[in-house]
Amino acid sequence: EVRRIFLDGRNSPKYFPISAMGYATGHWEGSTLVVETSLLKPGYVDQAGQPISENARVIERLTLSEDGQNLRSLLTLHDPEYYLRPVVRFRQWRKTPATTILEYDCDSYPFY
Repeated sequence: EVRRIFLDGRNSPKYFPISAMGYATGHWEGSTLVVETSLLKPGYVDQAGQPISENARVIERLTLSEDGQNLRSLLTLHDPEYYLRPVVRFRQWRKTPATTILEYDCDSYPFY
């Protein structure tokens, strides 16, 4: 699957096939890219087997550090069918110019 993030101001459609990547829209808040994903395929959010329903909504806030060396992601999973409060995860990736990224098959549950 391919993940597309629509940045043109559109809303998520009411009817759209659910998928592992869902339907993502985004906008900029200053230097932070805010991405909201919905219409996700029910399954699991991590290898521990935490469930996710088709009504789940994920909000990602992606920010580049001031020195441009780190990409930070604050991910919030909203799924009242399974969780009493939002699940929040923080991830960070450091820029490593000497690293070669090879093609690979994406995990069908990318939010853990």
